[in-house]
Amino acid sequence: MHRISPPVLLLLLSFSPLPAQWLETTILVPDSLVGLDVPTCAAWDPAGDRVYVGGIGRYVHVLDPVTHTKLLRIPVHLDTRVICCDTARRHVYCAHASGDAVSVIDAASSRVLLTLAVGDYPIDVYLDHARGRLYVANRRGGDITIIDCATIRPVGLIRIGGAPAALAADPSARRLFCLQTDVPASIVAVDLDADSVLAEYTVGGSPKALCVNPRTGKVYCADAERDVVLVLSPGSDTLVPIPVGAQPVALCCDPDSNTVFCADFNSATISVIDGDADSVVATIPSGGGPNALAFDPTVRRVYCSDFWSDEVTVVDPSGDSVIGHVQVGDAPEGVFPVMGHGTAYSFNSGSSDLTAIDGLSATRVGCIATRGRRPSAVCCDGHRGKVYVGYDDWNALSVLDARTMTVSTHIPLDHPAVLLICNEPLGKLYCANEHYLGRITVVDTDADTVIRTFNAGRHPSAMAISQFSAFRLYCSNSGEDNILVIDGYTDSVVGSVLTDLGPTDLAWHWATDRLFTANTEADNVTVTNCALDSVIATVAVGEEPVALAVNNITGIVYCASREDMTITALDAWGCTVVAVIELETRPDLLACNVRTNHLYSISTSDNSYAVIDCATHTVDREWSLGPEPSAVIYDSLCNKAYCLNRASRTVSVIDGRDHRVGGTVEVGSGPVDIALFPAQRRYFVANSLGSSVSVIRDVIGLEQYPSCERRPFPSPQFVRDMLRFEGRTGRLYDAAGRLVRVLRPGPNDISTLSPGVYCIREAKQTSRLLVCR
Repeated sequence: MHRISPPVLLLLLSFSPLPAQWLETTILVPDSLVGLDVPTCAAWDPAGDRVYVGGIGRYVHVLDPVTHTKLLRIPVHLDTRVICCDTARRHVYCAHASGDAVSVIDAASSRVLLTLAVGDYPIDVYLDHARGRLYVANRRGGDITIIDCATIRPVGLIRIGGAPAALAADPSARRLFCLQTDVPASIVAVDLDADSVLAEYTVGGSPKALCVNPRTGKVYCADAERDVVLVLSPGSDTLVPIPVGAQPVALCCDPDSNTVFCADFNSATISVIDGDADSVVATIPSGGGPNALAFDPTVRRVYCSDFWSDEVTVVDPSGDSVIGHVQVGDAPEGVFPVMGHGTAYSFNSGSSDLTAIDGLSATRVGCIATRGRRPSAVCCDGHRGKVYVGYDDWNALSVLDARTMTVSTHIPLDHPAVLLICNEPLGKLYCANEHYLGRITVVDTDADTVIRTFNAGRHPSAMAISQFSAFRLYCSNSGEDNILVIDGYTDSVVGSVLTDLGPTDLAWHWATDRLFTANTEADNVTVTNCALDSVIATVAVGEEPVALAVNNITGIVYCASREDMTITALDAWGCTVVAVIELETRPDLLACNVRTNHLYSISTSDNSYAVIDCATHTVDREWSLGPEPSAVIYDSLCNKAYCLNRASRTVSVIDGRDHRVGGTVEVGSGPVDIALFPAQRRYFVANSLGSSVSVIRDVIGLEQYPSCERRPFPSPQFVRDMLRFEGRTGRLYDAAGRLVRVLRPGPNDISTLSPGVYCIREAKQTSRLLVCR
């Protein structure tokens, strides 16, 4: 086997960056209005015909109830527990339980006017339109804060005691009722004109919901412990129990028919209570785990969200009959009808979205993602000028135009694409998930269409491509301890390679056409001959190997072992250990600096990186990074490594000349993956929590690089636009080992290639090439 020639002293002309890199733009994929992790509450502004949605997250989303689309988001900086609208003044009030505050949004301008401090843990509100006052129940404070809606200022406090949990009112009788759940639980009646406590009625048990029938003035309280609904009639001090289904947790009232509906969580039923007789007159089957009810008097529909069955039951109260069960998102925990539109929104806590429901036909008419999609992987096709983005919560790929930096299309998949690898010469992209039953989809990158999808095995963990052996794709399956082999031309499974326990990472060495597999549970690396698809060696390394990196110039493969904090250097030709490097931090990610023959070992637990001199296999020193490093990429042209810091929304840029962090670029929230588009030196960063891709731009200049003099590299060939090849046939690879050109005898036009370090392979010989401009 031919080896690279001995080291010589050479002063290389090479390319290095001008002063800095910068964030060029942010591409929103596919949803720009994010920031609401779990929607829980809503209010409707009839004057503007807009729906305001709050929940767990730092924003309130504004929806169009006709098109069921998001119009904008308003930063409130705190989670919103409950929300209501003052229609007279067009003010939207958002109670923040965790912040002990209420934000006031001006619906006309869509901005926060001010944030008011209220009591401890505000949990529910009631707006008295007659006096223009907002009542805020503070659960931990044991009181109710009164806000004057005209001046938007707190004007009073009503002491309730215990733990206020819910509010309900009888506007005609000027009574406000507060359910307090501290032992013993009770219902407290408040005079809305005098703002004082009138009476307190002991409930006991475990009350979960409260409602008032404005037609009769009766108060209803659901007691989940005793499976009853308690009724308090006007002028009476006695709570009369009505037996209902198991574990009643929610109530709503239809005053026109004098009917109360009760959701029985454990019975999967809705109990219908006659308001005159105070008895159950019908039982309506719902889905599994009914937990919330809402009534729309304009179209006369009752909506019941069913937590376990992921649906909303739509009921016609005139006949106490089910219109239909509408499939919604995961774990619905509430429903909000938009009066006059005949639609309702289901709050889906598990899938972080809203489902729009047509109440008349009981059909699903829209879905609105509130958290946004979570990009998890990004991959570039430099030949076609495209960038592909995969998601861990969406069965689709986003296709970006790398030159205009816009979203061109989305490709539907049958699984989330959290692993991506591009085969540019054949115009294909491979997408895999990490699920127990793994799937791989092959995408035609010319037409952006799916070619085929097939089973991959259990828990696909990494992918690699041999650009010699039929462009075969190798996919490691950590759940089956093997590697699936797929022919790149026919897109068919041609076999599998049995590795060892827990194959985690893959690395292909182009000069030997060998695949290296880190087996986390077996503490070794298996070496596969890609021409034969057979294991030719198993090399013991440190404990819990998790990452591999290949220096395609020197032919050394590095394996990071997390448990014993070592990096093993392997000779790719001899499959032998040449050095074991001991570290003081756990190595989790690796990147090779082929320009200076250094290795960067990233520690995600210590937020740091070690710089290793690969000529001596010693640690030069360690430097700090941002919090939670998640991915790293090295660019030989810029001589920089880009390391993503997931917790700080930043990318640390390591200068390859002195190996220090030379700058930091702020990107989106939760950066997790990065890919280089070489033609324009753009780096695309997938932001998992920001539903976006950030684009970092760099500028390359020309300078002397004296530090290369002592590095053990062979003499390169210098070319610009035309490469004369004297052999019969050869292949040209970039520094990352990717095939960029098939060489023919005679002159070969390479004017479209980016400047940088390349390698030529002819038969079993290799040589180095430096492309200049």
